[in-house]
Order: sequence, then structure tokens, then C-alpha cells
Amino acid sequence: MTFIDSHTRAMDVTHQNIQLLGVANAKLILSDTGTAGKDYDMFVGNPPYYADYRIAEVFIEQAYHSLKEDGVALFVTKQTAQVGYLIHEKFGNSDLISRRGYGVISAVR
Repeated sequence: MTFIDSHTRAMDVTHQNIQLLGVANAKLILSDTGTAGKDYDMFVGNPPYYADYRIAEVFIEQAYHSLKEDGVALFVTKQTAQVGYLIHEKFGNSDLISRRGYGVISAVR
């Protein structure tokens, strides 16, 4: 399991939670560009919606390029229409589950 974030404080909290939960083989990467390679079966992200969705586009691109064939991407967002459109444009498919003002959008590579 790989955790990637561009904020040091978020990574500190992630590290603490990994230790508390006893998650084995966790890897933490401090990065604002993600990771290279198509090594992952699943991508989970909560893209920010500021900057005219340009950062959300980075999340979506990273998900697409880091997933293996048939890998699943899950995005949590309140901006389901805008982010969902971007996901569908990149992946060619997507599904939405709405819960308490948020949406979980899934797509398969």
C-alpha cells in the first residue's frame, strides 16, 4: 500500500495512523506529482476542487497512468458533476455513488 501526499503534516498523520493500525508494508511518498509506473490495482483519491479543477485533473491523470489494466480508481468529491465529467473523459467509464453530500466516483482502466 502506497500513500502519496504533497503536505508534510498530512504524511505525519498518515504515518501515525499506519503505526496505530499496524498496517504492514506501507510506503509513504511526499510528492505533488504522484508516482511513475503501472503497478497498482487500485487508486483512491480525494482531489481538491480549487484552481479550476487543474489539480483534480492531475489526480485523474495520475490514477490512469499508475493503474494496471482493469485497475479501479475511486475518487471522493463533493463536485460530482465537474470531477465526474473529467473522470469519464479520461477513463471512458464511471459510476457514481452518492452519500451525505459526497460522491464516490469509480472508473476502471
